[in-house]
Amino acid sequence: MIIKTTDTLTTARGTIVSGASFRAVRDKIGFRINSGEYSGIGVPESSAIILSNVVLDEDGKIPRNGRYA
Repeated sequence: MIIKTTDTLTTARGTIVSGASFRAVRDKIGFRINSGEYSGIGVPESSAIILSNVVLDEDGKIPRNGRYA
């Protein structure tokens, strides 16, 4: 899925500004970024909105019989 941050977040790897978009998966706290230099960073559900909830494969493509998160 693709999320967009609505708050500025400070992490050990740096600052994620409000308005940044990332590929992510659902997590118990909200979302977990799963690509790029911020991979593995958790984003609280209250600090992001979902732009697209289509589940993508590792190549960023919609798999055959693609499903929604």
